[in-house]
Amino acid sequence: FHGNVWICYRHLRSKPDSLGGVVVYDAATHSIKRSWKFAAPKAIAVDKLSGICYVLHGNGVDELSPNIDQPLRIISHSSAPPNDIWYGLGVSPSRQRLYVCNARSYVTNGQVLIYRTDGKLEQEIDVGVNPSVIAE
Repeated sequence: FHGNVWICYRHLRSKPDSLGGVVVYDAATHSIKRSWKFAAPKAIAVDKLSGICYVLHGNGVDELSPNIDQPLRIISHSSAPPNDIWYGLGVSPSRQRLYVCNARSYVTNGQVLIYRTDGKLEQEIDVGVNPSVIAE
């Protein structure tokens, strides 16, 4: 991923004011290039072609780059349990699409939401219970 290692870490549930986040680590120099804080980060997906990282968190999906200080909000969304729980994230570099896994209630069939990387919803696909991983 362009010499970078992307790391997503969670907050402490016992400390409601703590935040999780994402760190981009330079594999060659063994140092942190940049970090960002997010409420309830759940997943990251890295575009292998561009090196851009997408993070799914409590307020939606943001785009991250080691060269940019502020995250760019691509999709604004707050999960509303029990029937709307965004849980996983994938990216298709060749199609320039983001795949968001909606676990819904964790006990009924979930869905995969397909977005363009500019945030426009293109399609919703019903899938099995608790979709969580997308791989291309």
